[in-house]
Amino acid sequence: MRKWIIAVAIIAALAGCKSTETQQPAPVEDRGAEAAKGASTQGAGGTGVTGTAGAVLPHRDPSNILSQKRSIYFDYDQFVIKDEFKATVEAHATYRRRPTESTLVGWIGSSPAGFRFAPKAHVAITHQHDTDGIEARVTGFCDALAPLAAADRLGPVLFQLPHQQPDLDRLDRILAALPDAIAAAFDLGPGWLEDEVVKRLDAAGATFVLTDSDDRAAPELAVGAIAYVRLRRTHYADADLDRWAAQLQAMAASGRDVYAYVKHDEAGRGPAYAQRIQEAVRA
Repeated sequence: MRKWIIAVAIIAALAGCKSTETQQPAPVEDRGAEAAKGASTQGAGGTGVTGTAGAVLPHRDPSNILSQKRSIYFDYDQFVIKDEFKATVEAHATYRRRPTESTLVGWIGSSPAGFRFAPKAHVAITHQHDTDGIEARVTGFCDALAPLAAADRLGPVLFQLPHQQPDLDRLDRILAALPDAIAAAFDLGPGWLEDEVVKRLDAAGATFVLTDSDDRAAPELAVGAIAYVRLRRTHYADADLDRWAAQLQAMAASGRDVYAYVKHDEAGRGPAYAQRIQEAVRA
């Protein structure tokens, strides 16, 4: 049976009310304490914010997924992500800094079985003008993700190429350097939607990401071993979400694993959108 996964937000799982860093936390469930195992304790004058027991709070612990410069919504004054919102997240922190083994071990320890991280490819791969050595950068980045793969926590790797028009040389070199075990998903602008790009992705088993935004509707494509959907409109009516739920079901029925992510917004609509889609799919 093929799997499909809906993330509540593009950068973090969302649930309930947003905690702030200036408030002292309420007692944390045991799962939250376990997530902080291995965190270093800061003494007086240290930079870590500590609780009453002296342990570094999860959102201050660099080895914990909650600290990766993202917005996360919780139950009131809690640091625990609810299980129903723990399917997958896009790990945007890897775009700026290649993750260390200790960081990934922290992520693994903070996530439940079956959880999947979708790391965003490093900026030196997707945005750096000089492509000399890009193959080594791709290989090095993918090798760094080995702890996630070994723990069965690695989802697709997201490559966001910023170019308005196709950069076929960069694309070819990235595809050629990808290890077979990596499920690569490419988020590309509308200018990339041409036969030469689609052929290259299809031949490599890579995915053309379906991005649905206020500026453009998601293209009708089925390219790649997996399906990767990003729902990024400012507003979705219930009918829109029901249509997307039907499309996700059809993608899964075709034999592809499906990863779907809902945009985080300050109004907090993301969790409701994700829940609506989940309920429609399960109905």
